[in-house]
Amino acid sequence: MHPYFTRYNFLLLFCFFGVLPLAGQNGLRDLASPKKVYIGNIISIGHLNNPSTFRNGEAEANLTGEYNAIVLENSMKMSFVLPQNEPANIHDLTVAELEATLQTNAIEIFLSRPEWSDMRKRGHAMIWFNQAPGWLNAAGPAWTGQQVFDFSRKYIMALGQVCGDRVDEWDVINEAISDQSPGGQREWRGGTWYRRANDGSMTDWGEATYENYIKMLFVWAREAQPQSRLYYNDYSIENFNTSSASKNRFMRDKFKALKDCGAPVDGIGFQSHFVLSDMVNSAGAINLGFINSVKASMEDLDAAGLDVVISELDIRICNNRRDEAFQETAFREFSEMALSQPNCRELLVWGLRDEDSWITQSNTPPFDGCQDAVLSEGADYAPKPAYDGLATALMGLPDREEYAFNELIPGNGAPADCGGSGSLDPSITSVNGPVNISPGEQITVSVSYFATDDQDVFVTFQLDSDPFTVYTEVVTDVTEGNGTIDVVLNIPESTPPGNASYQYQTFITPNGGSYNTRFSDLAQTDVTVLGAGSQAVLSSLGPEVVNRGDTVTVDVTYSAGENQEIVVWFQLDEAPYTTFQEFRQEVVAGEDQQLSAKLFIPADVPVIEDAYQYQTILVPIGGGWEQRISNIDQRDIDVILGTSVDNGTFGGLSLSAFPNPTSGLLNLELPAGSLRTNYEVYSSIGRTVQSGIIQKGIVRASLDLGSLPAGVYMLHLQRGAAMGRIRLVKE
Repeated sequence: MHPYFTRYNFLLLFCFFGVLPLAGQNGLRDLASPKKVYIGNIISIGHLNNPSTFRNGEAEANLTGEYNAIVLENSMKMSFVLPQNEPANIHDLTVAELEATLQTNAIEIFLSRPEWSDMRKRGHAMIWFNQAPGWLNAAGPAWTGQQVFDFSRKYIMALGQVCGDRVDEWDVINEAISDQSPGGQREWRGGTWYRRANDGSMTDWGEATYENYIKMLFVWAREAQPQSRLYYNDYSIENFNTSSASKNRFMRDKFKALKDCGAPVDGIGFQSHFVLSDMVNSAGAINLGFINSVKASMEDLDAAGLDVVISELDIRICNNRRDEAFQETAFREFSEMALSQPNCRELLVWGLRDEDSWITQSNTPPFDGCQDAVLSEGADYAPKPAYDGLATALMGLPDREEYAFNELIPGNGAPADCGGSGSLDPSITSVNGPVNISPGEQITVSVSYFATDDQDVFVTFQLDSDPFTVYTEVVTDVTEGNGTIDVVLNIPESTPPGNASYQYQTFITPNGGSYNTRFSDLAQTDVTVLGAGSQAVLSSLGPEVVNRGDTVTVDVTYSAGENQEIVVWFQLDEAPYTTFQEFRQEVVAGEDQQLSAKLFIPADVPVIEDAYQYQTILVPIGGGWEQRISNIDQRDIDVILGTSVDNGTFGGLSLSAFPNPTSGLLNLELPAGSLRTNYEVYSSIGRTVQSGIIQKGIVRASLDLGSLPAGVYMLHLQRGAAMGRIRLVKE
């Protein structure tokens, strides 16, 4: 008999007797309860702060009615918890002193709200290379291995003090495996703020290798949260693979070895961000090979005593390649398989409804063109076929008496000796250039890098798909250490116009090397070359620092046809791209047109550094993200508590400041002029920390910033009516 025969006949009886469809029955949490499994979802920032009014209360009703497990989408990540500025003498702080600097209000709301008291709570995430505050990304690579170990321990212990016994499970470290496999061998992720944890030095906790560092993270997490289950969490690790180049093989080998070495790893989080066309064919039939491949990984981990949680499930439809109705099959087959395994008792969906899902909101590859990834949609959170698939899977599970999690692993708290080879790899850490350019134009691309010797940084302007034709290339020699260079590229007159067809490909190599000998690479894709009659947002510029309650001006330059409008959003610059304010205005047709968008910064926007953007799109009137003709964003906007920085339009005074970051002297180059230049250095909360005068006629000057604490600052200069401003980092 087919294993689903009984279930299907059961459902046929439902239909025959006219019983309500699955979506009209009890919530998922009620279906899950007798099966002793947890079905969960996320809480966004807006939902957390105002659950009764957010989405007219529909989000809260959906969450509490359908789910028995919850996780904060963003508010427990390091950029939301650590202070905006690096604490003074950070390496001398005790755990209690570091805890006193943490922003814990969101965590307290999450853990103490009565309406969520009966839900299983997941902490996401203790340590992550992404969504860390800007000062940590800037300072961490210059720390010693000992300092990285010590800071990580104190931070985890401080989180434990804040959370007490109220968090049921934690992602201890998130996404630590690289997406690259040089020489056919997968490796740990490089280029992170914690990269010095792998510098090979000796620390109080053993040699600084990634293996020893990750072992100690779990040891400290067990000490800080002894009642919590501890997980490693990652994407693209679900499908069983024996190749040494695969992320799955690397994950299974490394975490089984770490567990044997004394790391108290209780399990692995399968993020499970899947594509529907990988799971069902064009007729909607399930791809059993896909399902069985994930099952094989779960069985392998079970044999090693490791649990699995499906931690961030969504199944997206890309470029309309599959019918939304087919999600019923995909969610049903995958969920029933996963929750039938003896080492899996929990499944969390990543998004309450399609419109707010990070998949729908994403605007970069590989998620552009993808949508409809979760269970519900619309203002009333109406259930979709995907919902029925999960509900059916739950009904098909046997009733159980207990959740049957494995016993918590105590681990071995001794200094780590788990292997690994401590070394630092050169890397490109960021690349930023204009997204709309014209043939014959000269442009500047800013590249940040980490070099371990005298090495070369290549920047190419090329097609971003096969055959990757290179139109221009610049090679810059760099010296050991962290740095940022501005690379000038001349775009050939003969470059064919193309919408989102180009990229700036950047890589670092040994001196005299080439792409085949690169240490690492990073690209900025979706660059448009404008042709005659091109319609695009050409630039969108607003203040980089805003205060709650401000009305800010974003100046937009565009080329547009008839019956179009500009939309500007003030929003988070990473998933879930929560939008806090929207401006929309019909535009004048023509080339190189301009308008000023006024955006009000709400008084309840969370105070966060480098977390926001102005996202500007050109669309047909009434259009949205999916109908955009062109778009551009300005990222890394700070929201602060108060500022005396003039947020008006800056211009007329061109300047450069270097080195940036700086450890002491900051050199300025100014245009010649007959007026003196006044300067002020502001902290990121708007406090003047240094000021002075540069006399008229001086075009080169140096500022001594050696006495300032490490952090992010604004240098503001004014000469008559002309102004200029540069954001700088003091190391």
